[in-house]
Amino acid sequence: MQTKLPLIGLNLYRALAIVLMVIAHAARLQLNLAEISTVPGYAGIFDQLVLGILKIEPAISAMFLFIAGFSQVLSLQANRGPSRGWLLRQWRRCLQLYAIGIAFYLGDEGVQWPDLLVSPGILSVIAIALAIGAACLASPKSLWALAVCVLAGLLTTVGIEQSHANIPGLNAGAGGLLPLITVAWLGAITGIIRLRWPQLGMQVLVGASLLISLFSLSNNAAWVTHPLSSIRLYPGDRVMSVIYSLQDMI
Repeated sequence: MQTKLPLIGLNLYRALAIVLMVIAHAARLQLNLAEISTVPGYAGIFDQLVLGILKIEPAISAMFLFIAGFSQVLSLQANRGPSRGWLLRQWRRCLQLYAIGIAFYLGDEGVQWPDLLVSPGILSVIAIALAIGAACLASPKSLWALAVCVLAGLLTTVGIEQSHANIPGLNAGAGGLLPLITVAWLGAITGIIRLRWPQLGMQVLVGASLLISLFSLSNNAAWVTHPLSSIRLYPGDRVMSVIYSLQDMI
């Protein structure tokens, strides 16, 4: 019998992700951010905290994707109708989320082709991750389907990085999918393991996570890569530049 008690760990993890996100976004409103970044002596205790959070900002996005994937498993578990109906609802919500991401990008950067459609931001990454994840969860072999997606995503990421390519929508632009998209599927895999093997499965996951963390900390490879993205600059302030960019739609 499945319990309906709240997942305290998931709620705490979600709260931590939200707090870190708010600090990271609010930091850009700090007038002396560039100064304290280049001259550490000017930074106080709280400034150092903000700079530290900005360094791990990509991990904050990964936290939200993991939560989204894990929560999708809970959504399917709570579904009382046929899985096909659940899948169609998930896809409809993903389309809505992707459209919101395009609207946010349009208001922030204006019309930038092709990024406006293929790489509008983190919301588009979450939308695509959940759309593919929903299809995997609705399949008879959901765990294997998700594992294949994770492996394919990681191998594609390695291939693109080795080729030094900058592809909007995949690894470049505001909403580069790889490797972030795989984190949502890892979250879904974690949710399935928790449901099927609550004790042993979670113990194995914790042990594997510790080993991977130790390997990552001992590896000299870069934590984050920054593929180049082309952004066209328009005249005027933020509002006027967006208005000018609309001319490209005509």
